Amino acid sequence: MREEADIVHENATHWVHCKGVGRFEVYRKTTTHSVRCATFHFSHDASYALFRAIADADSRDAACLA
Repeated sequence: MREEADIVHENATHWVHCKGVGRFEVYRKTTTHSVRCATFHFSHDASYALFRAIADADSRDAACLA
């Protein structure tokens, strides 16, 4: 189950959800719901997984707003 406290990053069009240690999912916002568009899982390096997920969300946001 998704909880608002598990959202670790959000921008205008995407947000990052922490699913567990080293596992993050990127979601695209739509009018009525969100759609998962990427998953990053590096259990041996959780900070790298978070970095990649945030970079991906920001890159997708920039592409949507361009």
